[in-house]
Amino acid sequence: MPGDKIECIRTGFSPGAGFSDVTGSVWTAATSGGKALRGWIPDTGAKDPSQPKGYWCHGRTLGTHALYGYSLFGEYVEHVLMDEYTKVAGGIADTQPGDVVLFRKAGQTEHTCLVIIAAQTPRTAVNVHVWTKDGAAKDRVCLLNDVIKAYPECTINFWRPKTASSSSSSSSSGAGAGAGGGGTDSKAH
Repeated sequence: MPGDKIECIRTGFSPGAGFSDVTGSVWTAATSGGKALRGWIPDTGAKDPSQPKGYWCHGRTLGTHALYGYSLFGEYVEHVLMDEYTKVAGGIADTQPGDVVLFRKAGQTEHTCLVIIAAQTPRTAVNVHVWTKDGAAKDRVCLLNDVIKAYPECTINFWRPKTASSSSSSSSSGAGAGAGGGGTDSKAH
């Protein structure tokens, strides 16, 4: 997951999309593979999960909010997935707890959530449970099917965190942040 080597580049930023009444700072970071990232830290409640406007789905799903207090802007999520995760070839049929579900529309990341229960077989959207956070709403556990209904025009795919053995044998990996920069600020997802 993105790391803790971050640098503030802008203050007084409001990410919009349900967060217009909250300001914070834009920070640069980088994946473990060196890809530039940008994230947002609110002025108040940065690591407080009872403050739902203090983070959004990407910070929850990738763990950057809990560990470092920031949420990634949507356009940087795939940088993390490519560096530190492996796409699950079998899709929902092969998903397991800990996998990231990526929702995309028109080439943009719209939402992410985390698989927490995938016990039944065959696995389908009506028996896989995810931990999700929709915009400024609080975290919740629900069926993946419920999230799919909230993002009906999106395509989804699944990403699994790389292990030490798979990162050495694969060219892509999944989330890490340190000093970096680039890109543009975007609205929260």
